[in-house]
Amino acid sequence: MTLASVYDLKSQSIKELEIRYHSERIDSNKAKLAFRIGEKHWFSRNIQEAIIYLKLATELNASSKFKTNEVNGLHLLANAYYKQENYDLAFHSLDKAYALALKYQEFKFIPLIEFTYATIYKILGDYVKATNFAISSIKSIKKSNFQDVRIQIGYSYNMLGNIMEAQKQDSLALEYYQTGYHEVKDIDPNQAQNLLLNLANIHFKLKNYSEAKKILLEVVENDTIICHSDDDMYAFLNLSELAKLENNKVKCLHYINAALEYSKSKNLDLDYHAILNKLTSRYIDFNDINKADSLIEFIQTIKNQNEKKHLNLQNLLNQSKIAIARGNYKEAYNLNARYQQIKDSISSAEQSKTIHKLEILYRTEEKEHNINQLKDMAILEETKKNRNYLIGGLLFLGLATNYLWSVRNNKVKVKIHAEEVKNLMVQQQVVALQSMINGQETERTRIARELHDGLGGLLSATKMHFMTINQSKLENSNKEPLQKCLELLDRSNKDLREIAHSMMPEILLQKGLTSALQSYCDQLNGSRIISFEFHHFGIESRLKNNVEIIIYRIIQELLNNILKHSNASKAIVQISKEQNKLFITVEDDGIGFKLDQNDQQPSAGIKNIRERIYYLNGNLSIDSKEGIGTTVYIEVAVD
Repeated sequence: MTLASVYDLKSQSIKELEIRYHSERIDSNKAKLAFRIGEKHWFSRNIQEAIIYLKLATELNASSKFKTNEVNGLHLLANAYYKQENYDLAFHSLDKAYALALKYQEFKFIPLIEFTYATIYKILGDYVKATNFAISSIKSIKKSNFQDVRIQIGYSYNMLGNIMEAQKQDSLALEYYQTGYHEVKDIDPNQAQNLLLNLANIHFKLKNYSEAKKILLEVVENDTIICHSDDDMYAFLNLSELAKLENNKVKCLHYINAALEYSKSKNLDLDYHAILNKLTSRYIDFNDINKADSLIEFIQTIKNQNEKKHLNLQNLLNQSKIAIARGNYKEAYNLNARYQQIKDSISSAEQSKTIHKLEILYRTEEKEHNINQLKDMAILEETKKNRNYLIGGLLFLGLATNYLWSVRNNKVKVKIHAEEVKNLMVQQQVVALQSMINGQETERTRIARELHDGLGGLLSATKMHFMTINQSKLENSNKEPLQKCLELLDRSNKDLREIAHSMMPEILLQKGLTSALQSYCDQLNGSRIISFEFHHFGIESRLKNNVEIIIYRIIQELLNNILKHSNASKAIVQISKEQNKLFITVEDDGIGFKLDQNDQQPSAGIKNIRERIYYLNGNLSIDSKEGIGTTVYIEVAVD
């Protein structure tokens, strides 16, 4: 294949390129053709076909020593693998691409590879590594001399914002989205639109509705009649939510219908089904039950092999609401049961995926390797030191000064390596603890949601089922047991709400730490067993979301210990903030305990408290005397 015969491969169709590939005999030319075919399949979202040809391209590159497109091909192959959730092979291809980019000095691809690393680590839930790679990608892009690389910076800022959102760090996410938008607003409208949508979503979550609406109108360029793009479609759906909050039925339904028409015209099947379910929900919200019922019948006539379980889930929920609105409680109960069954199967599948992701993270973890490498280096330095002792004993006296200097240097090196080993181990512990705490809070939130939405819904449906019984036709002897059942269901529902609230109180997320702790103490005071007082000083603004959750859990555990073990009549919780330090005191007038005995066998609760304080880089002190009471002092650093 001469240069004259290699005319613009990008202008040819996949079929034309495949014919040329199968007729070609020279490996280097086949490699180039295989890459172009794989690239075209990738951009056409034919993932499996892309993998086949990109693998062929990398194999042919290796056998022919033809290096053109080798890094790019491996990078695209890694992206195709992670789209199929084959993360092991994605990492393998990325590692090779990164190594070759450095070897061949193809620095253009470094930020793109780093961005893909960030994407995969975010999917796997390793937010520390995801953040590091996203930041590294931004730095590499800013240093790049390639214009087509420099304009990619919006994607990296968008990724950083996504990572912060995943960790519920909404203020940081907002900052990164804004920075990314200002970087690309004059050079890439598509990236700018996407960043604006994310900004609007954050403002919506923070209940800054007017700002969210202003941004969404900017996305659609104030054209609120017709959707012209995918971004318009998502903006219209968000505008419909805002209209619903304003109780503006006409605008709400208009926005959803416009988004629906666009998704249908572009054959966006999954979006189309999701919007149909959303439209059904809005008809139910506006008490237009007949239209909602007609939509559900229409949805059930559509056969789409790509329809996902979560779409069926929303459909069942809508059917259940319609049944309740029409007084068909038995049907509502059965629909709720099917809803819960599908929801459980989705939850089980998600748990399996989570376990698989953790296994991949474990296999790709390199910190153990780094630690062992540093240990080996320390041993090597120790060996060198001993060898120097032997040589020094054989050398004449004039070399003594040089010998002693060498020994000193070796000791310093050994000490430095030992410190590096220690620091890496500490870093590992912090990352592991962070993952554990994040995992616990995620699971608490999930269980609280399952209790409230799932079991709570079933209890409500059960009560409705009982209420269908015509009490006027019952004998007097049967009325009392029925009434007792209804009372027990009400009590169960109340207890369930309290459990869900204790696992992840909404007031903590919405109003912050001090309001949540005051509410918790008020709740405990309802038991009339111990009097709880709460005081706070100097906390004028919200702390970071993850810090508030951890401190809330610490104090919650301490107060539970007081309830269970102290036999106290009174307990006081005090929190004060001075500059970047938070001081917490929890004391009671209970029976106390011997500190030496408690330290020998610390309870699981105290162990959890110590771990959480360690994660916050804080200090814990316990002062307890038998017959007098216990005081716990905590000091943590906060930004």
